[in-house]
Amino acid sequence: MDIITAPRIFEKYPDVLCVEELCEMLGGISKKLAYRLLKQNAIPSIRIGREYKIAKLAVADFIMQRENHKPSEASDKTIDEKSETTQTIEQANETSE
Repeated sequence: MDIITAPRIFEKYPDVLCVEELCEMLGGISKKLAYRLLKQNAIPSIRIGREYKIAKLAVADFIMQRENHKPSEASDKTIDEKSETTQTIEQANETSE
């Protein structure tokens, strides 16, 4: 049985992350965008009290899904059709500029 592990680039992070660590792992995104991704369940998480807790593997999976998703590979979708998460990220980037 193979054990799934997070990529070595995330070795310094704990197995369960807080929002600040999530922001850092995703290249320094804003907390606002991080909370939006969590609320949309683009990155699975749980809430304990007022805090979100995110599995390191969920972040690695999110990154790998985004890396593997290329518009040229879409079968029935046009390039103009974007996922809700992609639209959210783009909107957040536009408003922060």
